[in-house]
Amino acid sequence: MSHNLSDDIIQLLNSKPIKDFLNAANDLVNLFESDSVSLTEDQYYKEIHLALLALYLTGVNLPEVDLIYSDDKTDFDDAELFENQKGLTILGKLGKSCIYYQVFDPIYPEKDEPTQGLLYDDFVEIYTDIKRELQKIKIGTNEAIEDALWQLKFGVQTHWGNHCINALRALHYLKFDHKGF
Repeated sequence: MSHNLSDDIIQLLNSKPIKDFLNAANDLVNLFESDSVSLTEDQYYKEIHLALLALYLTGVNLPEVDLIYSDDKTDFDDAELFENQKGLTILGKLGKSCIYYQVFDPIYPEKDEPTQGLLYDDFVEIYTDIKRELQKIKIGTNEAIEDALWQLKFGVQTHWGNHCINALRALHYLKFDHKGF
């Protein structure tokens, strides 16, 4: 990481909410990228359940980040950010229970019909959103770090947070109602 970071970016990175989130995010990414064949399907579901809980809990506690160094014209090359990355390897641990049903907006269910959800899709969306921003932080510039932190906060509110809640709900029912893992 660059040694030319501004004091406000350093202060953000050293804050407890961001440190806690980045730890949880890295743990989840490492689990997704793990090629451990020793985990059973039940063990995998248990590990992913705990990792998603930690990610969501720390994600909702992320502070708002004001954009000073980046703006809506800031653009990072996603292909470059994912170049030479390990990627999702453990999705093969998903069993037949990876399909669930959901209503997109449970507050106003009359607007939406129940639809089928897939843990696989949730995991890919969460992984991609989180991994992209972690890679951006590694660039080590004020602009990249600030943009990544802003995107992570925005994502918990609008995209990966929704996938996380959907996956957690499905995992909850697998664990407790269907006596899984």
